[in-house]
Formats: sequence, structure tokens, C-alpha cells
Amino acid sequence: MESGLLDDLDRRLAHALQLVGRASFSRIAAVLGVSDQTVARRYRKLRSSGVLRVVGVPEAAPLGQVHWLVRLRCVPDAAAAIAAGLARRADTQWVSLMSGGTEIVCFIRAPLREETDGLLLGQLPRTPRVVSMTAYRLLRRFAGGPAGWPGRSNALSPAEIAALRPPPSEVLYRPEPGDAELMAALAHDGRADISTLSAACGRSESTVRRRLGALQASGALYFDVEVDAALLGYPLTATLWLTVAPSAWSRPAARWLHIRRSPSRRQPRARRTWWRTSAAATTRRCTSTWRWTWAGCRGCSGWRRPR
Repeated sequence: MESGLLDDLDRRLAHALQLVGRASFSRIAAVLGVSDQTVARRYRKLRSSGVLRVVGVPEAAPLGQVHWLVRLRCVPDAAAAIAAGLARRADTQWVSLMSGGTEIVCFIRAPLREETDGLLLGQLPRTPRVVSMTAYRLLRRFAGGPAGWPGRSNALSPAEIAALRPPPSEVLYRPEPGDAELMAALAHDGRADISTLSAACGRSESTVRRRLGALQASGALYFDVEVDAALLGYPLTATLWLTVAPSAWSRPAARWLHIRRSPSRRQPRARRTWWRTSAAATTRRCTSTWRWTWAGCRGCSGWRRPR
């Protein structure tokens, strides 16, 4: 990382961990073609320096929940404190403070039928110094989630991906006591050892191993890799909100988006842009100096996310 960017091996390791977050270093090393000591050393260095972290993420649908994308407008001196409070909640997957310091965007999980005193219906609307709130229920995910963000999931070859990716499974999720505590511990450290997870959820180590397999097989839990996008060569992150014709939003994103290069003598470095439709479907593209034209798009607004 002498150049300020992750090198090829670090990128491949991040991609491998996105596919199999708790795989042994020896298994990952065999696919990457290096020693397990090298993989262990690289991971510990990235983890201890705060560059990379593996986290367990509960998936809403198998748990009887839904995802909501929430926009909050706050008075300027309250946004940071409100965002920090949201980040401490177990049902918040991520929180972003947008440029200008008056708007928060967060992605939360909520029961399919929320109580009147829940986060969406009761707590957020009554939060002091929140000016307005808009919530969008996620209907379809085009990128992210178990598949990961393409910007960090493109370092391995198809053969290497096939060697690591577990076989598909359609096991039905059946809740057991201790599942919530187990997933909370994995949200803190997705590669925590079995003894730590056993102590966190009050179950035996053999039960923890069994529940880990069952949670992943049912799709109730997946593992994600948190890494600073700037270290992957994307120093700018922005959010685009698009209002799209109902007949257009379900088409494949690659057919919607038509990008043409704008004339420019000086081309800046590639940067990452996120866009979301009003139906909360999400994807991300890398752009440089682009002019966007999108058939079916009725409106667009964007905010830069400060690092």
C-alpha cells in the first residue's frame, strides 16, 4: 500500500473474503496461489490498520423483515449526532452523512408489519431536530448484498470464484434461541473464532458451528467486506436519486444507461458513483467525466458523500 492503493494480492484477498468470509487462510491461499502464512499476514495487517473488515450481515427476507432506504433532513448541527445514534443500532446496516452536513441516508431492516412505536413509524419522525424524513422500501436489488459491490468483487478469475463459491442451497430458515446474539457478534467481527461466538450467544461450540452453516445455507446471513473505496481507486463517492418511469425500472440496468464521453482536455481520475431509483433499487458505476442520458429517467439529483 505504498502508493496509497491496495495491491493486486490485497484486492484478490478482499474478493475472496467477500465470497467466503469465514474460509480458512489455507483454503484461500490455495486458490490465490500463495502460502497460507502470506494470506494470514496480509489479512491481519489490513484488519489491524482498519483498512479491511469482514462482517456478518443479516438478510431481511428470510428473517421476515424488509429493507428501507431512509433520507433524513436535519438542522446542520444535529446531523452528525443523529447519524452516530443510528449507526449504533443493530437494525441499521449502514449510515452516510451527505455533503453539506444536513442530510443523512441510512439503510435499515424493519419488521414487515412495524409497530407504531418502531424506528420508521415512531422514533425517527419524533426525533428532535429532524426536519423531514422520506423512506423507500427496497423492491429489488441490482448490486450489493450477498453479491458484494462490483468495485471490490472483480479481482478473481471465474475459475477462482468457482473454486471458492459455496454451492447454492435453498434451506428454509428456522429460528433458534441465540441466533440474534450470534448474528450481533458476527456483525462486529465476521471472522471471530468459535469460542468467542459461543460465549456471545450462550450456545455450545458445536451448536455455533451448526447454526453458522444453517444461517448461511438459508440465506439469513451473509458476509460482507468493508474496505475504503479510495484504496481501490475510487476517491469520490456520490449518491444519485433517480425518478424512473414504472415501465423502465425493472429492465436490466445495463440497457437503461447510455453514457457518452463529454469533451474535455483534462480527464480526471476515475471515481465511483452510486445511483438509486425511487423504488430503492441500487447499483453502482465507475465514471470519469461523463454526461448521463437515461431513457425512462424523469429526474435526477445527486449529493457527494464526504469521506
